[in-house]
Amino acid sequence: FAVDLSKSFPYSYALVRIKNGQIGESRRSRRRFFTSVPGMLLAGMIAVGIVNVARYILAKKEVKSSLLELVESKREKVDGKLGEMKAEALRLSNLEIPRSALADYRADKGGLEELQAASVPVFESAINESGEMLGVARCSTAGGAIVEAGVAIPRDRLLFPTVGAGDPFIRGPFQFQNEQRVIVGVPVFDGNVIEGMDAVLFSLSGLQPLVSDYSGLGEKGEMILGVARGKISEMFFSRRTATENGDPDGLIADALGKTIQGSSGVALGKGTDGQPVMIGYTPLLEADWGLIVRIAGEGSAIEDPEYWSATGLAVSGGVFLGT
Repeated sequence: FAVDLSKSFPYSYALVRIKNGQIGESRRSRRRFFTSVPGMLLAGMIAVGIVNVARYILAKKEVKSSLLELVESKREKVDGKLGEMKAEALRLSNLEIPRSALADYRADKGGLEELQAASVPVFESAINESGEMLGVARCSTAGGAIVEAGVAIPRDRLLFPTVGAGDPFIRGPFQFQNEQRVIVGVPVFDGNVIEGMDAVLFSLSGLQPLVSDYSGLGEKGEMILGVARGKISEMFFSRRTATENGDPDGLIADALGKTIQGSSGVALGKGTDGQPVMIGYTPLLEADWGLIVRIAGEGSAIEDPEYWSATGLAVSGGVFLGT
């Protein structure tokens, strides 16, 4: 049994045929357009745009990954150097003769002069053998240095025992004698009881070669060590170029602030010359500092994000018009 709809609903059936004909003609028109020269050119432009954006996204991911690897490599070297300083300070603190003299002093078996006479020559010998250790102050629980050797540490920089003190720690850097210095604090224990603190003054000359190692950073790249003081960044060494001493968009200060919170990552911004830059940042393990590796937009993979947003919109618009 079959029903001829064209006879039962001649008007509606005619409309359906007309509509189908219009759809078919629209499809044929698009096919004719894309097989014409303008259509082929537009299709080619769309394809090239999509490929270029895809290549950029891939290249950008590769650059970010490589940058994070470079940041980690730099961090390991800096933390290694700071760890060596801590270990050297700990060895000085544990030297047998000064420790024995301190124990006698605490037990009232010897006076302060005897303590100093036994300790100072040993400390001075250790300082002279070190390339970066400058001075030491052995501080009492009552406050104040009871033994000093080498370069005298400013009184306002001396480290005194605190509740919960344990492993060696780093304070600074700070400007002293026209150079950057740090102090490594080493708690002095008698069994489980803290009886003093050794403050060991170090030069940062050993870190300078690491900061000045620009291998893999291009012509304008650099490594930055510093901390964030609110919205102001404090950088410990001079920048690679005088023209890059600023932080116009707060990129470095923001990254250093994140390292204090234990965060690592990559960020994009602009340098003082207005050119795009990319930075990778991470906290150090041996000090409360942040490390940043900054590379300038010299390669095609690091471009102005606004440019690529416009490119993406243009390609999307082309695809929309082409369909």
